[in-house]
Amino acid sequence: MHEAIVRNQAPNLLALHYDPAHWTVRNLILVPRFVFSLSSLQKQNPLRPTARRHDYVLCNQQLQILRDLGFLESLGGGRYRIP
Repeated sequence: MHEAIVRNQAPNLLALHYDPAHWTVRNLILVPRFVFSLSSLQKQNPLRPTARRHDYVLCNQQLQILRDLGFLESLGGGRYRIP
């Protein structure tokens, strides 16, 4: 993700929350590619050497930072809102 942000090739992100019992969408969050920044990345601890993906560098996106800046858009309960 670090390289994608630096190269300006970060993906758009759609996060879908749904209710599997009723087959309904509860919330849909859009994070446009231009809001991802290096400051919103949080590096994870490396995987064990025996793990299948031990050579991967994992990270988390801190969506709280993006939300505080007002960059997340959300549809919830059938209505548009800024979370």
